[in-house]
Parts: sequence; C-alpha cells; structure tokens
Amino acid sequence: SFLLCVADNLIFYLRVEKLRRQLQRGIPMTHRKNWRPGSTVHRAGTVTMWITCLILVFATINARFELNLTPLQDWMEPVPFVTYTELAPEGTQVNINRISNGTVRYWSDLVMPANYEWLDGGSYQYPGENEKGRILKVNYHETASPFIAQCLATNYRQLYYLRYKSASVGLPELGFDYAAGYYNQYGLDLLIIQHGKICICVELGGGDDHFTTENWAKLMEERLLATK
Repeated sequence: SFLLCVADNLIFYLRVEKLRRQLQRGIPMTHRKNWRPGSTVHRAGTVTMWITCLILVFATINARFELNLTPLQDWMEPVPFVTYTELAPEGTQVNINRISNGTVRYWSDLVMPANYEWLDGGSYQYPGENEKGRILKVNYHETASPFIAQCLATNYRQLYYLRYKSASVGLPELGFDYAAGYYNQYGLDLLIIQHGKICICVELGGGDDHFTTENWAKLMEERLLATK
C-alpha cells in the first residue's frame, strides 16, 4: 500500500511537470478527450487506495491486540478499576472461585494512553446458600481529553441499543459526569460510565445481591472520585 501511494504521487508529479513544460512552451491546455471520466476514475482509485491502507493498518493493530492477550493469573500489575473479587462485601464469609480462562488485554496510544479489556468472574457462595456464578467484563479507557471519552460513551450507548434493544436508565446519583445502566432479557447488567478523561463499559451477570453493576459502580465511585 505504501508503494502504491508513492507510485500514485510520482505519477501525479510527472503529469504536473509535463503540463508545466507545455504551458511554458505556449501549448494550450486542450485535449480531445473528455477529462471528467478519467478524473473520476483517478479519484475513486485514490480513495480506494487510502481505504485499503486504513483497513490494513487497523488489521495490523487488531492483530497486535490479539497477541497482547494475557491470562488473568499471569497479570501482576494493578488495574485502575474494581475487579470481580472486590465485589464481595467486607466482613462476609463468601467463598469466591475465579474463572480459569479469565484474560486481560492492555494497550496504549496517543489518543488513549491506557486501555484494558478485562474478562473476569467465576462462582461465589455465601454461607448456607447455593453457589452462584457471574462473569465480569470491563472495557476501561483513559483518553487524552474528556471529549474523546464522551465520544466513546456515546458509541457504547449506540452499541448496546443496537445489540440488546434496551433503553438506558440514568444514574446521576453516582456522581460521575455520566452514568447509565441497561437491563435486558439476556440477564446482563450493563453499565457505561464517563468521568473526565475516563470511559468505562461494564457487563456483569444480573442478580439481586452484591455482585451487580450498581455495587460495582459504587465501589468504582469511591476509587475514581477519591483520586480527583
């Protein structure tokens, strides 16, 4: 793609140089052929070339992300959000077993300096109760500006609406710049948070105990707002 781009610009330069020499010799800018179809084809070819370049770039980036997938048990660095095991309230005798196939993907770029795709969860059991299970998925983005974080939150809202056909429920009491929850027929609790330069998207299996997005958000509020 890079060579095609160089070749295209070289051809354009040679054509412009030829036209310049013709004008210097007094040759008028006339041509028996209709230049519009050729111009249209050239523009379409240029646009197609750039789209192809972008697709290849995104494919390369996506491949890099795939290689960056790390098993959760091998991840030793602290993360800036609430994990599955932190959802259990203090002072309880709840027994938690994390899933064995949990993963984390981390990347950084100029637009979003810190990004996590975190897949967590497992089973938990309170004394005298049956064992239950939840899956926690967190998409965390620390962006370069609040505007980018707002755009990400908007994209997540559109994605949830298109995927689950579920309207959002605003959660202004949480204290974030924006927070909304989604509840759907699939038994998932969905949550979108945007605060300053940070955008977080959370998916968690539904339930009526402490392992819910509401409790996740309350714990995250204490952590996130305490650092501001």
